[in-house]
Amino acid sequence: MKAAISKEHRDFYYKNGWIQFEEVFSTAQVTQLSQSINQTIASRLKMEPNQLDHALFEKIYLQSRDLWRDCKWIKQFISSPRLSQILFELTGIKPFRLGFDLILQEINPKFLSQSSYYEKLLQSQISFQNISSLKGLIAAFIICLQDQETKEEQLIDSKTLFPIKAGDVAVVNSETIIDFSTLFGHCSKRFYVVSYANFSSYYLYEPNDPHLHHLKKFGYSFNEKLNDRLHPIIYR
Repeated sequence: MKAAISKEHRDFYYKNGWIQFEEVFSTAQVTQLSQSINQTIASRLKMEPNQLDHALFEKIYLQSRDLWRDCKWIKQFISSPRLSQILFELTGIKPFRLGFDLILQEINPKFLSQSSYYEKLLQSQISFQNISSLKGLIAAFIICLQDQETKEEQLIDSKTLFPIKAGDVAVVNSETIIDFSTLFGHCSKRFYVVSYANFSSYYLYEPNDPHLHHLKKFGYSFNEKLNDRLHPIIYR
C-alpha cells in the first residue's frame, strides 16, 4: 500500500462494505506472520509446525482463535499503528480494541466431514458479526498469506472479497455478508483474519460461533462488556 487512505477509498468502503489494498505487508512480514501462526497453532495442538500440513484443517481452524493471546509478536503485529490508522481513516471510529483472530483456508470439500464447523461455515453467506459471540465489531482485516498460482485462479478470485496475493489485505465491515463458499477450492490458500471492536463491545450468546464458550475460560460471562485487560484498546 503506497498511499494514504483517500476519499475514494472511504466512498468505496461505505458503498460496498469492504475494500482491498495491495502490498500492505512485505514478503518478510508475511513470512514472519505465517511462521508465528504455525508455531502458535502447533503448540496448541502439541505437535511440530512441520506436522501441520498433515493435520485436518478442522483442528487447525478450531485452535486458531485468539492466536494473539499466545504470541507476543502476533499481538504487536495486529496492534501496529499502520493497521489502526487504516481502520480509523476508513471508518472514523475510535477508540477501538482488539477483537478476535482466526485462520481461514481454501480447501477441497472432500477433506471436510459434513458435520464439521468449517464445512458449515463454507456453506454460509454470513457476516463476521453473525459468526462471533463478540458483539460490537467494527471490521475485520483479511490478510492473504499465500500467492495465487495461475492467472485463471486470479480471474476467478477477483470476483470475491478475499485478497489474491500474499501481503494484500481486505478490510471488511463486520456486517458485510460474505460468501464463504468461495473458499471451496484446490489451492489451499490461507488467510489470517483479525477483527477490531468498539469500546463498548460485549460478549453475547451467538449459536453460529464455533468458539462460543472460548471467552469463558478468561472469566467472561454472557452479556458482559469487554474489558481493557483481556481486550486491550489499541487506538484512542
